[in-house]
Amino acid sequence: MYMRNIKKSVKAFSMVEVIVASIILMTTITLVFGTIANTRKPVVVSTRKLRAATYAQEVLDTLRTRVNDSEWNNATVLKEGDHYLNEILAAPTGVSGTYKIKDENGFKKVTANVTYNDDI
Repeated sequence: MYMRNIKKSVKAFSMVEVIVASIILMTTITLVFGTIANTRKPVVVSTRKLRAATYAQEVLDTLRTRVNDSEWNNATVLKEGDHYLNEILAAPTGVSGTYKIKDENGFKKVTANVTYNDDI
């Protein structure tokens, strides 16, 4: 009798192919998550800087509205010297600062210094 040798064609991945594919996949995932993590910090820091600058502007605007002879000369928040910004307006979380009022040639000069927490 005639016997045929039938060999089944096995379609599978070899162990080397699986290892190489796993390495490529893990490298890609690591790079994607690393990129996401590294782009988050500048966005958060920029947001905090903007919040601090906006807060300082609000404080200066509030001081500007109080400028008239009677209030300027009598209010403690408008006296010459160093003051805390939160005496005028409540500060957002992580923001603090001071302002300084100085008399220069009959004019009042107001300088605000704002700090923000950039720890992430």
